[in-house]
Amino acid sequence: EGIMEPWKIRAQKVTCPVCDERDGQLMGRRNGHSVYRSKRCGSVFVFPIPHNTSYVYGEDYFHGAGGGFGYADYERDKQSQESTFVAYIRAIQERVKLDATLLDVGAANGYFVALANRYGMRARGVEISESASGEGRERGLDIRQGTIESMGDSGERYEVVTMWDVLEHVPSAHDALAAAHKLLNSDGVIAINTPDSGSVWARLWGVHWHLIVPPEHLVLFSRTGLRTALERAGFTVISMGAIGKSFSVPYVFSILASWSGIAVVRRFARVIERSWLASLSIPINLYDNVFVIAKKS
Repeated sequence: EGIMEPWKIRAQKVTCPVCDERDGQLMGRRNGHSVYRSKRCGSVFVFPIPHNTSYVYGEDYFHGAGGGFGYADYERDKQSQESTFVAYIRAIQERVKLDATLLDVGAANGYFVALANRYGMRARGVEISESASGEGRERGLDIRQGTIESMGDSGERYEVVTMWDVLEHVPSAHDALAAAHKLLNSDGVIAINTPDSGSVWARLWGVHWHLIVPPEHLVLFSRTGLRTALERAGFTVISMGAIGKSFSVPYVFSILASWSGIAVVRRFARVIERSWLASLSIPINLYDNVFVIAKKS
């Protein structure tokens, strides 16, 4: 959806959606999309960016990954990352009061929202998927269906906005960050984790980096690019680093299957899904993600 013919792409100037550099370097093609790297900020992006990717996030995105994207079992896969989420919460609570109001963007069924509430925060979420947000509401969580832009000018304000592996999915990071800025109190903070396209691992693999998966991932920021995007939206970066994650074994093999395209790997992933290995998780830190906290300027 929204894919443009190659001859039309050549007729335009390829423009980086992060820094506006107009001479992006073609890295190659993935999933029928042209992928470029900005020579100025180092961010990686699809061009042209599809205007609407909501079709990617149907019910099978969180349960089964039938469309080739998402999670075989979202709940299980996120449970394996609980220690990472706790590290995020502790980093945030060093900057704000312990019972701060928090909006989690891309909340899915509310796994992080529930965890933040357990740690004393007053959290709610917004999620584009109707099925996932509905599942969260059935659990008694405040998960609204929509995007951060759709929250509008309701008058609600938060002390924290979080975006865990979300910013790379949105068609306009600028619009999402501007909406977050508007929803924050004057001294509010935004906390983001997103892939780092300037990392050694990402540079080593080039267009074959496993996190280049359009139309699911549209813009993959370098640290320079992420700082640029935040500053343009009215934020000041106060910390930037990398926090490792743990992944369920089935999730790791589903990523390997999608990345390699090898049928036997995909079959092996399905076997693991039904075995005792499905309950195991693996700690992984390739240092190809960046965790940042920024304050509303």
